[in-house]
Amino acid sequence: MASEQDTPSKQDSFSGSAAHSEQVAKLIQLVRSGEEDNIQYALLLAEELSNPAPFQQYLDGLRPLYQLAFRNSMLLLSDFVLTELFQFTHLNISNRNLAALPESLGELRSLKELYCNINHLRALPENIGQLHNLQYLSCNRNELQALPESLGALQNLQALKCEGNQLRALPESLGQLQKLRLLDCSSNQLRALPESLGQLRSLEKLDCSSNFFRLQALHVQALPELPESIGQLHQLRLLICHNNWLQALPESLGALQNLQELSCAWNLLQALPKSIGQLQNLQVLKCGHNHLKALPENLGALQNLKQLICHANRLQALPESIGALQNLQVLKCANNQLQALPESLAELPHLTRLDARNNPLTHIPPALRHKPGLELLVDA
Repeated sequence: MASEQDTPSKQDSFSGSAAHSEQVAKLIQLVRSGEEDNIQYALLLAEELSNPAPFQQYLDGLRPLYQLAFRNSMLLLSDFVLTELFQFTHLNISNRNLAALPESLGELRSLKELYCNINHLRALPENIGQLHNLQYLSCNRNELQALPESLGALQNLQALKCEGNQLRALPESLGQLQKLRLLDCSSNQLRALPESLGQLRSLEKLDCSSNFFRLQALHVQALPELPESIGQLHQLRLLICHNNWLQALPESLGALQNLQELSCAWNLLQALPKSIGQLQNLQVLKCGHNHLKALPENLGALQNLKQLICHANRLQALPESIGALQNLQVLKCANNQLQALPESLAELPHLTRLDARNNPLTHIPPALRHKPGLELLVDA
């Protein structure tokens, strides 16, 4: 019969288990460092410890990641192979017919750019939030129905492109991406944009166009509105929100003092916000194919406007203030209900193209007809 001293206590077993876990954690930490000397030491140390099963499981989890990244089936993950994997900065796995990404993706701590376009992905792994050095993520044209909340942990992300998926919402954690400059969520099934969008203080380009989908033959859903918080995006230069179901634009839009181009065509807009006259840096305004009956009188305050595209609306007149647009080069107002064109258009020094076809015009100023350098398109 064994003595009490010879029998290992539960405390000893627990201590041994804890020490073993610490050893495995240390081995994994050494591998994750991505430094070849550390990785080599970890593999040697693992041998001395009889290759702990949890460590081997960790290495086995890296194997599909290596195969995906390098298209190479390695039977042995050597120190050189692991170093190569952990120092990987650019991963392009587009058009590979992938249905899922490896759960070990989050191990690529040095990754800066990830392209996984044109696959059959329905989800991104939750541990993608561990890619703290990631700057560019492009997952266009997949079958994604949601983005993980862990996305908000990508504090260095500058560009997020998720166009052409099946997204119905964006995670609220999106607002945590303080370095994000480009967001393209076009051609999805978004029913709203998160209020946290306004926290993206570095955002320069936002494309949320074509969030329009048909559930049944006569039942259509589309993005109905933009959040008021969009006015907090003070660095925004380009806003593309065409081909949705927008019935109005928020008044807060006028706070976007750096906005250079606004594309809101192919919506259900009946008016533009009065605050639009505050967009002092706006150069291009595309609001065609809406239900606009008039343009704001303060439109003339847009001193940097070069292109005004307002065709295919219900405009009955152009505002007199349009003559104050001294930098206007192109005016497209075809397919409206205009009966006259303002005399002041002839005074615009840079106007080179005016398309006013398919309007019931009864009067065209002679000065417009004879303006040098102007391509005037009207019905005969």
